[in-house]
Amino acid sequence: TRGLRDHPAFPALEVDPPRFGPAWKTYTTHELEARYGPNWEMAASKAHDQPFWALCHRREFYDREDPDEPGHFLNYDLIYPNGYGEALSGGEREWQPDRIRDRISRDPIPAAALAAYLEIAHGLVSSAGGGLGIERLLRFLTRSPHVGDVQMFRRVPGEEGRAVNTSPSNPLRTS
Repeated sequence: TRGLRDHPAFPALEVDPPRFGPAWKTYTTHELEARYGPNWEMAASKAHDQPFWALCHRREFYDREDPDEPGHFLNYDLIYPNGYGEALSGGEREWQPDRIRDRISRDPIPAAALAAYLEIAHGLVSSAGGGLGIERLLRFLTRSPHVGDVQMFRRVPGEEGRAVNTSPSNPLRTS
C-alpha cells in the first residue's frame, strides 16, 4: 500500500512522522462465534493480550446490513484484552425505510413499537456514529477489577443504595 512517505512531495516536508507497529487483529463476529460461541466477547477478551477489532456484529435493527454481503453489518467493536471487554463501538445506521421494514418483518421486532421510528425514517440520511466508554477506558488503564471501582458515584445495574463509591480501591473514598 502507498502512504504519506510515498508521496513525491514528502521529502520536501523535512519531517519524520511517527512509525506505528503492527495493527491490532481484526475478526468478524462470525469468526469469533465459531471459536468462542455465541457469547464470545468475554472469552475472546480473556484469550487476547492485545486489543482487537470485532467487525460486522449484529446488534440493533437500525444497524446497517452490508448490501453486498447479507448477514454482515457495517459496524465495529474494539475489545480490550485480558477480560476487560468492550472498549468502544460504532457503525453505520440504516436509513432506507424499505430496508428498515424488511428487517422488522424478517427479525422478531414488534412493528408497533417502532412506528415512530418508521415515521421519521422517510427523512433520514446516511449516517454513522460511535462511542467510547470513558469508565471502561479508566478501568482498563487502572487495571481495576470492576467498572464501579472507577466511578465517582457508583451506578451499577442491579446494585441499589450505593450513591457513593465505597470500594477500598477508590482513591476518592471518604470513609
